[in-house]
Amino acid sequence: MGWTASNEIIGAERRADLANRILCVALAALILFSVAVRVRWLALGISLWNDEAMLAGAILDQHYGDEDFTPTSPAGHFYAVKALAALFGASETVLRAYSFAALLGALAVSGLLLRKTFSLPLPLALAGVFVISTFDLHMRYSGELKPYMGDVCCVLIILFAYDRFHKRKLGVLPFAAVCAAALVFSYPATFFAGAAFLAELALSLRVKDRRRALNVLAAGVCVAAVFALHYFLWIRPISAFGGLIWFWHDQRIRIPTDGTILNDDLEIAKNMLAPLGVTRVVCAAFALFGFVFSLLRRRAVSIVAGFATLLLFVAAQLQKYPLVDRLWLFLYALALLYAFVFLYDVRIHITSAAKPAASAIASKWISVAIPAFLAVCLFIPNAGFAAWAAGDERTLIPGEQANPLIEYVREHIRPGETLYSYANTNDVLRYKNGYDTARIGDSGGKDNILYGDMVDPSLDLPAIIEKRHVYVMMYHAYFALNGDIRIWPLQDGLREAGYLDRVIDVYETPLFWYSADMDGLKTRARLSAGAEGLAVKDGALTGTVVIENTGETILEFEGTGWWGDGAVYPVLRAEGAKGGTGKKAGDGSDGGTDALAKNGMRIGGLAEPLLPGESAEVEVYADGLAPG
Repeated sequence: MGWTASNEIIGAERRADLANRILCVALAALILFSVAVRVRWLALGISLWNDEAMLAGAILDQHYGDEDFTPTSPAGHFYAVKALAALFGASETVLRAYSFAALLGALAVSGLLLRKTFSLPLPLALAGVFVISTFDLHMRYSGELKPYMGDVCCVLIILFAYDRFHKRKLGVLPFAAVCAAALVFSYPATFFAGAAFLAELALSLRVKDRRRALNVLAAGVCVAAVFALHYFLWIRPISAFGGLIWFWHDQRIRIPTDGTILNDDLEIAKNMLAPLGVTRVVCAAFALFGFVFSLLRRRAVSIVAGFATLLLFVAAQLQKYPLVDRLWLFLYALALLYAFVFLYDVRIHITSAAKPAASAIASKWISVAIPAFLAVCLFIPNAGFAAWAAGDERTLIPGEQANPLIEYVREHIRPGETLYSYANTNDVLRYKNGYDTARIGDSGGKDNILYGDMVDPSLDLPAIIEKRHVYVMMYHAYFALNGDIRIWPLQDGLREAGYLDRVIDVYETPLFWYSADMDGLKTRARLSAGAEGLAVKDGALTGTVVIENTGETILEFEGTGWWGDGAVYPVLRAEGAKGGTGKKAGDGSDGGTDALAKNGMRIGGLAEPLLPGESAEVEVYADGLAPG
């Protein structure tokens, strides 16, 4: 009987081990899939957004009068990307390759921290790496020309290297070299390197290991010298850059003396938690518990992580390091790491609670099932991560998708036509079209690009109106996120002077066509009777007609759509008037618009704007018709 029970236990353990192996293989495959999603996303060549384009211009030694622009990335990041561009060309994919490589490094070091430092079992460590990989902000910034993913990688490398150093598995010189290199590639890495040396110095003095304390002090001084060089040669001009000081002004949580909490502070705190998604409270709680439990176990690496974060928070209070999610991207990686440390603690307590062999087998399954369930909860906010591979709209920055607009103009612009680039689009256009040219598409051998004024775009109105037939490329046009209110008076001025119609609109990034007269319009429409036809009774005509968009712009009525005031009324009424002059409404002429108005015809609104080639039924009504 005992032999049979023993066999059953052995068989159950083997099944559990097999399930463990299958789970590990599945998790490793999911991690590889998340990496493949990024490779596909990078290959799409999504538009650089304005900050990326400005940094690209600096990296490629192109400035064009932006005298007050200072590249804000660390020197290591700047010159690493510069080297990649020199070797492989300056495509969007190459410029963003550094961030992708940093992500790969961060995932590898995350796995090492979970396995070697925190001693998590392989399945739970792989699950942690997978959740860190698919975290939404990590997805975004692993494919962007910015140093933020490098911050994550460098911070994690310092923590793992410190753990090895503290456990006497890495020498002081290699550790110092790692820290010195990391702080040249990442600003927050400086705080973690400083915290590591201070913590190790204090621990060495505590155990009265003077030799080690002297070695740590000497190595720390060398690393500090590297930081000083980086600061005075690179960081100092950036820290004095007026634009940055203005942009990041007061991004901190103040601690009031009267006990009140300011709304702005609450908003900053909410914004910092928002990237964790619907599980933000759960994730934050797990991370806090995991961190506290790690401190109770006297893990030196957690002392360093906590001390460095505290130093950064103090720097934020002193307005030296703003509290903004992307600048603290490393914090989310640490939070997820410690959340999984907590899940491991949960597993340990479940397993240790079982005493008899039979219940131990059951508890082994339970100890896997509960952390697995909680890990899935942490993953839920980012479950749609595969959408990045297709360039899904939610993965794009609204209002900043300039590439499709530039490609459209290249293909459709004709001699005598001009492209106007709204100020914030200038850097993106110069990068995509070429820094050494002011021509795009079929220019007839003449410059045909009009770059907007960065200080006051309204000053561009006379030049656009003088050109008469102009593609107008807007940017920062998504007002819920990053809208530039200077766009409105520019558009209003163009509508007052002529016609302004949307040509294409790529995720809130519009390209317009401006024409000073009806002859230059690219808007066309055709009216025909619809399925219900038209009926005349008592001198009134009612029914439906079909409006077909036969032009090159988006067809929309006055007052419909976000931008409104399209040229559709003059075009449709000129079509109905059969030979009207088609001059703009309200100019006092007896043209097509006024001719139809005299006939009393009213055209119903479109449910939504019509793209070229599309058609829709609308209601029409006319009264006071003469017999016959």
